[in-house]
Amino acid sequence: MPEFFYKPSYDEKHRVYARIGGRLADMPPLQKGLREPLLCWDCEQKLSPYEKYNREILYGGVEITGFRKQNKIEFTGLDYKRVRVFYLSGSMADEYRKSQILEES
Repeated sequence: MPEFFYKPSYDEKHRVYARIGGRLADMPPLQKGLREPLLCWDCEQKLSPYEKYNREILYGGVEITGFRKQNKIEFTGLDYKRVRVFYLSGSMADEYRKSQILEES
């Protein structure tokens, strides 16, 4: 999962505190956020523009407009392909991670 998803979890010094069941865990904070390398450098570079685009959708930088159309919400100004590639890459990385955990057990 890209680091920008953890932005709300950081304090003012960019530290993340582990939580267990909503309570702070008895552990020191993580200074640089959560890390889990799943992709090689080349793949990270290929996916980086998609991550940047989606980060800008969530935190500002890409202007989109949402409107209700009957019983659904539609967006204009959104590059669906770039959104789809980003979320599919995250889903594939998650499935890979799960398979590695199963192989270890």
